[in-house]
Amino acid sequence: MARAWTTYDWIKLLGAILLLILLFFCGTWQGGVAATAPTLTAPIQGTLDGPSVDLSGTGTPGGFIQLLLNGTRVGEPVRIGANGQWALPGFSFGAPGDYTLTLQPVEASGTNLAPGSDFAFTVPMPRSGLSISEPASGAQLPAGTFQLRGRGAPGEELEVFEDNTSLGRVMVHPDGTWTLAVPAPAAGQHTYEVRSASTAARIQVTVAAAGGTAADCTKEFTLSFSDGQAVARPFRFGGEGAGHGYTVTVRRGERIVGSRKVALDAACGWSYRSDPGPGPITYEVRPIGASPTDPPLQVIHLIVR
Repeated sequence: MARAWTTYDWIKLLGAILLLILLFFCGTWQGGVAATAPTLTAPIQGTLDGPSVDLSGTGTPGGFIQLLLNGTRVGEPVRIGANGQWALPGFSFGAPGDYTLTLQPVEASGTNLAPGSDFAFTVPMPRSGLSISEPASGAQLPAGTFQLRGRGAPGEELEVFEDNTSLGRVMVHPDGTWTLAVPAPAAGQHTYEVRSASTAARIQVTVAAAGGTAADCTKEFTLSFSDGQAVARPFRFGGEGAGHGYTVTVRRGERIVGSRKVALDAACGWSYRSDPGPGPITYEVRPIGASPTDPPLQVIHLIVR
């Protein structure tokens, strides 16, 4: 038979409940003041203008908040002023994408004190700002290979053209820059253009003639195209090298459809222009004089559009 509850039993139960309540409020206490949920007054939630912003908000006077980005702690706890205000200038969200910024009340040591407050933001892809920054339009260039550089949207794939002849494709680096080694062009004026899916930028330069003939070239072999590119026709590739030049063998599948010797110029550069039909095609590059059965210096497989 169950024992009837006495007044003492009820007092013990009430004491336990009061202890739990006290422990809860002690767990949300900062510096002798009950922790209040932190707020973010700037910026407003939503899509940002860029990855870096000035953060500010309110919280427990004299307390601390820890910032978390998509659940990962960022930096050290931020001290809240005696007036309940806090600020963190120049906070960077990083790469374009969606983010959850959490403001977590903590002790100075970083120990959590209460549930955090979440705020949602989106960092947009930067505007393309497609450009060619080097060389300057109108520049007079010496003979030989030169570097074409510019800016674009990080991760964007671009195609570069010389007088409407493709020089291949490049990827914009995370810092917004791109570069392409232009194989030695013919002497005279040339228009260089870089194209994205939606815009283009162009410059005009004049290239000097390469005087004399190649002699004792000892430069490292280079090839401006990378394997597996999809390029528009016509296109031109090349680079620098040693010896007298190179033999370029053209294949469709296993069948050889062409072969041409390309001599080095006085600047030790070489260049090969091609205008095949659309579809997959393979180019093998060997030193002049090498047997067609010798291993090539480099092989590139292209998809021609």
